[in-house]
Amino acid sequence: MGSHCKGTNQQDIQGVELVVFLGDSITVGTFPTPGNQVYRELLTQKVKAKWPAAEVKSCAVNGARTEDFLAGGQQIPQCFPGPEPKKTLVIITMGGNDLANMAENKMGANEANAAADVVNAEMRAAVEWLKDPVNFPNGSYVIFANVYEYTDLTADLGSCPTAGLIGHEHRFGHDGDE
Repeated sequence: MGSHCKGTNQQDIQGVELVVFLGDSITVGTFPTPGNQVYRELLTQKVKAKWPAAEVKSCAVNGARTEDFLAGGQQIPQCFPGPEPKKTLVIITMGGNDLANMAENKMGANEANAAADVVNAEMRAAVEWLKDPVNFPNGSYVIFANVYEYTDLTADLGSCPTAGLIGHEHRFGHDGDE
């Protein structure tokens, strides 16, 4: 973490020609947030201020999970069907639906840890694909935005007023028991 509290100091992002948003409904924009207030739109304004000529597109899909990056929904290959010649900044918010799946299936600690290992492997494979110079001959940058964990690690799935709309009304412990 950078001392400036604006992320890490690991990338010196310059010369961006294309900005691509990947992810799930958080990236698409979810109700009840107005369309012009979703993080993707707010960030697009900042990106355009820094790189006015940059093209911006979103390949995010409601309900996507990390398995949809390369397998499943093929989000990345569909977004980049061939080598991308433009220097590209990829911004990802993904993983909330993976966590929701773990919660909905009331996974115990061992099962959840195994599922988390799969999610991490899928995320690693996606980043490796996005950083591969064969796919991006002029370079790419990848930024991963946090997944919003609305229970603040309490596992109280009903803590969010709208959680009941998607069936999250239970509280369960680390072993998956209600």
